[in-house]
Amino acid sequence: MVAAVLAILAALVGGAAFWPLPTAPQHAAPTLSAKAFKGKELRNYEGSALLLFTNNVTADKSCAPCVELDRVTRSAAFKEQLATWWDKQGVLRIGKVYCNQQRELCESLGVVSNDAEDDPGLPHLLWYKGGKEVGPYDGERTLVGFQQWVAAKLEAGSL
Repeated sequence: MVAAVLAILAALVGGAAFWPLPTAPQHAAPTLSAKAFKGKELRNYEGSALLLFTNNVTADKSCAPCVELDRVTRSAAFKEQLATWWDKQGVLRIGKVYCNQQRELCESLGVVSNDAEDDPGLPHLLWYKGGKEVGPYDGERTLVGFQQWVAAKLEAGSL
């Protein structure tokens, strides 16, 4: 009986070595709908937010830059970074708006239009602070680009 208990304990302890180690917390960028806006303002959030106006590439892979941005934002490294920004007293929140699913919202915000001259193209990234649009994101659409942009805004005291 004692030998059986010891064998079970040894198996459990040995098996514990194969359990996955805890990883850093991760956050996925939430998908926003028209309910997140009041007119052209982002509703119910007073901090800084970077909104990624893009296409849902699961439904439409025709926008190559949207596919690339999706690859970046779905990476584990991006999600870990997002968790850090999210948890540091809301340094920055990032959300996605899928214009191929929220066409009316994207049109009302001037992100897409039927006139090619007025259409900024997708993906289009806008920075909001205190619910109001501050301007377009002007960094690289890579993890390093986002990190550099946030660092520069923090250094300037504008986030």
